[in-house]
Amino acid sequence: MRRNTILFGFTSFFADIAGEMLIPLLPGFLKNTLGLSTLLIGVIEGAADSISSFMKIVSGQMSDYFRRRKIFVMLGYFIAALGKPLLAVAGSFWIAIAARLLDRTGKGVREAPRDALLAGDTDKGKRGEAFGFLKSLDTLGAIVGNLLAFLLVYLAFNVRDIFWFAFIPGMLAVAVVSFVKEKDVPDHIAKVKAGDIFRYKRWKGMFKRKFWKFILVIGIFSLARVGVAFLLLRAGVIIGANNALIPILYLLYNIVFALTAWPVGRLADRFSKRKFIYSGFIIFALMCFGFIFATTVFEVGILFVLYGLFSAFTDGNSRAFVSNVTEESNRATGLGILHAVEGLLLFPGGVICGALWMIGDGIGTFVYSGILAVIAALLFFILFFNNDKNELSTETSK
Repeated sequence: MRRNTILFGFTSFFADIAGEMLIPLLPGFLKNTLGLSTLLIGVIEGAADSISSFMKIVSGQMSDYFRRRKIFVMLGYFIAALGKPLLAVAGSFWIAIAARLLDRTGKGVREAPRDALLAGDTDKGKRGEAFGFLKSLDTLGAIVGNLLAFLLVYLAFNVRDIFWFAFIPGMLAVAVVSFVKEKDVPDHIAKVKAGDIFRYKRWKGMFKRKFWKFILVIGIFSLARVGVAFLLLRAGVIIGANNALIPILYLLYNIVFALTAWPVGRLADRFSKRKFIYSGFIIFALMCFGFIFATTVFEVGILFVLYGLFSAFTDGNSRAFVSNVTEESNRATGLGILHAVEGLLLFPGGVICGALWMIGDGIGTFVYSGILAVIAALLFFILFFNNDKNELSTETSK
């Protein structure tokens, strides 16, 4: 495994420790400490996610235009780290939203250039393993961050103090990523011009048809992708909302994801990224239909294991697949489009899932998600399993 892959893995590990130390405490802090309404909390989180999705495209295009990746990656991790202490001193809505915007802007700025740098430093036939390793360390950091947050709360630390603590792993991420080496990009492969930035009509000519077909499928699937919050709510309906096992189920999901993402990525490199992505869609659909009929703790536990496997099968392999069907000169833009489409369409998908929740205590939500996931899987099969040897070559060639 290459040096940069390992460094990016541990960068994500520390960054996710910092981020996940905030997530379980943030809603209570905004509502109980700052006294914000649920409407204002929704405005903060909605604005934060929107700016993150927008910045993924902008930073990807700028990274391609300037033919530099590392500066955007370091800047993104640094901006995100600054959001933690700002949140710790927040005393009003405006400071709280500024802190969250900093955090999500940092994520948006770094993501596409980081993935492009990682892909450019890795052979085509090993990108599944590289992105799988990244997701494994990323998820491990999420586990550690959650555990640290619970431990500090148990030790009676003030929430604001915990936010200050989160600044430490955030800056460790910046320190680790500074050791990443970026190879020079030859001038002659730079096809993205200054005029291309914000002129989205030119995107069509930048990318191969298989890229846009994949974005179409991912867009449809993103509308189906029910969030983990709905999984936990449905689990509460099945086994009891106050069941002490509810947090353990979320931990189980993260453990499965962390343990399987790396080996799944290696297998996808050897066999077929398309097959693993397609299998991930099927696993997700089965999980959705399972939540309709599950009645016991054991069955719910199996469904959270399936959710972890789905994430391992799709998250890293989707990035590797897009990296393989884009050129070095516009790869960050392509990855930015992938991330932005996922992020932007998850919002209306979540609204639909929430609106359907009233049907049978969540049954309507999972019927909708399961059916749409099957549609996305069928479309993916039609578009990408056509026995085209040239299509297959994009996954494994060096």
